[in-house]
Amino acid sequence: MLHSLRLHLRKKIKIFSIWYLERYGYGVINTKYLYPWQGFISFDSSYNKDSYLPQNAFEYLKRSNPRLKELKRDYLNFSQKRQEQDLWLDGYVKDEHLLYLRGDNPYVWQKRGLDLNIMAYAMTYFWIKNNDKNNFLYNCIEDNSFGVQAFKLDGNIISRDLLDSINEIKFLTKYIFLKENKKINILDIGSGYGRLAHRMSEAVPSVDNYYCTDGIAESTFISEYYIKYRNLGKRVTVIPLHEFETIIEDLTLDLVINIHSFSEMNISFIKYWIGQISKKKIKYLFIVPNARDNKGNKLISYDEKDFQLLIEQSGYKLVVKKPKYSEPVIQQYGISPTYYYLFKFITSC
Repeated sequence: MLHSLRLHLRKKIKIFSIWYLERYGYGVINTKYLYPWQGFISFDSSYNKDSYLPQNAFEYLKRSNPRLKELKRDYLNFSQKRQEQDLWLDGYVKDEHLLYLRGDNPYVWQKRGLDLNIMAYAMTYFWIKNNDKNNFLYNCIEDNSFGVQAFKLDGNIISRDLLDSINEIKFLTKYIFLKENKKINILDIGSGYGRLAHRMSEAVPSVDNYYCTDGIAESTFISEYYIKYRNLGKRVTVIPLHEFETIIEDLTLDLVINIHSFSEMNISFIKYWIGQISKKKIKYLFIVPNARDNKGNKLISYDEKDFQLLIEQSGYKLVVKKPKYSEPVIQQYGISPTYYYLFKFITSC
């Protein structure tokens, strides 16, 4: 009798607990029905501390470096012209983000959230491989350096840096590189540590000069180091923010790239950048927004303003808008699905 009562009470408590949790949006499922990667979902930075780091990285990539202090001072003087702040407040980039600059950090999320697990990597990798007519996977190699979080798939080291870069290069090859019968000069606004500059240099011979700039002093600091480490100085130039307006005057540019950067700025700073590039009448503008709640289907600033109209009022016309992945299943479950936007400057505007 006592045993039956205990079972009855246990069942009632279980039913009540499930009901109570579901009221607040939680579900209960037996762990034996979950894959290992579903058991724990992280939303924190993480690093592969067994990855390769050059010896001088420990001495150079730190906040006490005079070069970083100089950049922060110059950037502060420039930023005083702006009244609004964005996501990248001072202190958003932590000490460990400098040393493990390719780890899962504010620059590239790699193993956090719902769509950055082993299954998302696997389906994304094999989808890209199946559509890799230009052999970008062969030309771009992941060397497991600077804290990058990666998976071993198909006998290869696979990172989000690698997969995102190849997918972006594939898009630009189709819509720009194969159509323009000349060498292309690129300006990358919000270039981070130089991820795409490195991959472009590996895989796209039609790129002549690649210019990296960023509104965050720490980003410029680590990209200067990373570009030098990759021996890309002949093709890639890092432009500090406070020198940008002077340097850009003498540059011939064909394409502006902004990947996951405008989404993290307030509209006032986006307006600054669009003003600079429209003044130069740069032919192409390629934007990849953060997915956020709208899955990248709109161009939304950090302060929740739609900035597509701003771009179009500056002389640019949207000529291509496509999901990051053409296969709907990959677009739903692959690595960080969003949309690709390509604008073209219309001289009659």
